This record gives sequence, C-alpha cells and structure tokens, in this order.
Amino acid sequence: ADEPERAKQTLTTGVSGLKDGFHLQQYHALLVGCEIGLYGGRLDRAWTLIKQRWPAVQESLLLRIQEIRILLYAARARCALAAAFVSTGPQQAELLRVAERDARTLQREGMAWADPKAALIHASLSLRTGDLQAAVTLLETASAGFQASDMLLYAESARWQLGNLIGGDRGEALIQNAKAFMTGQGIRNPARILNIYTPGFPAAELGNPMRASRTPVPRSEERPSC
Repeated sequence: ADEPERAKQTLTTGVSGLKDGFHLQQYHALLVGCEIGLYGGRLDRAWTLIKQRWPAVQESLLLRIQEIRILLYAARARCALAAAFVSTGPQQAELLRVAERDARTLQREGMAWADPKAALIHASLSLRTGDLQAAVTLLETASAGFQASDMLLYAESARWQLGNLIGGDRGEALIQNAKAFMTGQGIRNPARILNIYTPGFPAAELGNPMRASRTPVPRSEERPSC
C-alpha cells in the first residue's frame, strides 16, 4: 500500500504478455494505470497514458457497453483535470475543454451513478473560473449523489474537497470525517486518494489559500434565493 512505483512495475509486468488490440484486459490496465499516475502525483503521466490509448479505445467495441463507457469518459476527464492543474496556456485550455465535453457525455448517460461524476467535474471547472459558490453547490450535489449510489469513497473525497473550500468549523469537520472514513478502510495516505477521485482541486496536503482570507461559505439552504 502507498507504493505507486511498485504498483506501476507490477502493472507493467502484468500487461507485458497481453495480445495487441484493446480488450477487457487492456481496459482494466488503462484504468489502473491512470489511477497509479494520479495517486503518485504524476499528473502528466496519467493524461499521456489515456491520451495515447484513446484511439484504441475508440476503435474497440467496448464503448458500446454503458458501464465501461461511463468509466472511461470519467477517467479521461479526471486525467485531463489533473494535467490542467499543472499546465498553462493553450494546453491547459484544451485539457479543460476535454473535461467539460466528457462531463456533458456523462450527463447524457442518464445514470444515477454517472451524474455525480459529472457534477464533480463541473465543480472543478467552476473553481477554475472563480465561481466558488457554484463549485460548492456542485460538490454538495456530487457527494449526495455518490452517497445515494453507495459510492462512499467518492462521496467522502467530494466532502473533503468541499471542506477545503468552505473552511470554518463545518469545513474542518467534513475533512476530519473523510479522513477517518478513509483510515477506517485501511488507506494509509488518505490525502493522496483525492488525486484519484477529485483531481483538479488544490492539493489537500498543501492547504487551500482561499480558506484563510475569507469567511466560511454558508450552506446551500442558507444562501439568499436572489
């Protein structure tokens, strides 16, 4: 656990004997490879991997299967958001466009467990444009959707990022509850899990500069209706 380079070596060994093409084995290897890159903080590596493999994804018949299609588009969006966080200029703009397009694709699927994935992507994009209120609302929507779909690690990751944004006692409680849940699941480095599930937000271990300079953002139900 908490050894991304060792995991990468194991994955490389495992896929070395696979046949050409893009089948279920390559699909699983791609998802795992992306998550290893994200977890290890190699954000550019994760994006490069899925970008290079995407033509093979499109040529395969796997995108006809809804579950696989949702997971692949969500993975590409997460990798794009992560890479955008360490990019600038036209490259960053293109990465954000990829993430936005993939979020819209997820919304069109009409699946309860895909909707919060789209909301999470849109939350990161809103934060990019400086719309903090929208980011908070979308994170609340995402965490509730993940909870309803029994995707608890996603839900707690979204709440952790929500806590980073809103600050104050409520924000700190959300962060500590998320950490406690992840520790209880045997996760050795909870902060790094955010790189996998909620990329595109300021790294939790580095703190959020917005927290110290403003008052906490109120709950959705406490905001003015106008």
